[in-house]
Amino acid sequence: METTTNKLKVYKNEVFEEKIEKDIELIARYVADTSPFDNLKITDEFDNLILSTIGFCLDYVYDVQFRNRLVNVLVPMQMSSE
Repeated sequence: METTTNKLKVYKNEVFEEKIEKDIELIARYVADTSPFDNLKITDEFDNLILSTIGFCLDYVYDVQFRNRLVNVLVPMQMSSE
């Protein structure tokens, strides 16, 4: 399920937050900055689920290759944050 749009929708605790660019670093930063008490869902423009989190931990990612690229950026961000 590869999407062609460059905009993704971000939902926090089931409430729409904003649209963001489809950029791996931006997505990773969004996940890394999430509170452990909040859950994210990131969808394409048609609300197809791209990823979901439980707190700042990945729960579901639609594609293994995308997940691998995301984890390579996300883990260093999470390890460097205090």
